[in-house]
Parts: sequence; structure tokens; C-alpha cells
Amino acid sequence: MGKLSWDFGIKLSKDRLSTIGDPFHIAGNSFEASYLINRGDYYYYFGSRGSCCEGAKSGYNVAVGRSKSITGPYVDKDGKDLIQGGGTLVVMGNFPNDKGSKLYAGPGHNTIIKDDKGTDWMVYHAVDKDNPLLPNGATRRPLMIDPIKWKNGWPTIDGLVPSNKTKPRPEFHK
Repeated sequence: MGKLSWDFGIKLSKDRLSTIGDPFHIAGNSFEASYLINRGDYYYYFGSRGSCCEGAKSGYNVAVGRSKSITGPYVDKDGKDLIQGGGTLVVMGNFPNDKGSKLYAGPGHNTIIKDDKGTDWMVYHAVDKDNPLLPNGATRRPLMIDPIKWKNGWPTIDGLVPSNKTKPRPEFHK
């Protein structure tokens, strides 16, 4: 059996050219495309999980855990450790609604940016279910951006799904 992949962190030196100490375990083997931010009293780990590359059937999504220490443990809203499979959902694919609208599947591979107004935004890719594949058969994954809503100390994308409407945009003045 092959070696399982786990998410680890390691401290960087002040000049950021070398590492200090030993790696520390953050999340289990169901996550990839990790991103870590500090907000208030917590460090937030965002990770993608599920299948990213099955076109319109992609089940990719982003989940989060948080910790008061950068070295963890990172837990979800229910207190379950990410090493043990925990993770609070931040964004998932839009599933067909009762009118048959398809929208987007498989959001993931996120990064978080803060605009000049102090709003946090998630930048990620998703699959347009109406046009899911490139001519060579690979999954088409257009870039998406949505504002993060913070509710009781937890990040979420409105409705837990990629937006499909005109919305506010990040503001940068420099």
C-alpha cells in the first residue's frame, strides 16, 4: 500500500529562506490545495477535498478548521479534528435546483485576499456545468471570486455555493 498524504506545516526563519524545527501535522489525507490565514485569535486552515477533475460531476469542495495555535490542533465547528476527517464546509458545487438550473460544480484550490475595505474574498476555481470540458477532454475550471461572510467566527460563502449573479467586487486603490 502506498504512503498516505497528510498536510503539514513548518516554521520559516525570519528571512524566510530556511525552515526551523520539525513539521507539525495540520490535517488528514482528505485535503489538498491548503491555505492558512490568521484572523483575530485564530488561524484558519482552508483545504480542498473530493474529486476536482470529473467535469460536471466533480465533487470538489472547500472546508475549514481553526486553531488558536498555528501548530494546531485544527478543528471544525463541531470540534472534530481535521486530522480525524473533520472540516466545516465553506463552499461546494451548486446542484440542479427544481427548475433544472445546473450552475457550477467542484469549487476548490482557493486563496484568500483582503481588499482595501477590509473584506475577505475567496478566489478559487469551479466547473461550469454547461461547458465542463476543454477540447482535449480535461476539466475546464474558470476562476471564481466571492466575498467571505464571517458568522460566529467561521467563514462561509453565501449559500455555500459559487455565486452566479452580479455582485460587489473587491476594491483596491493602490
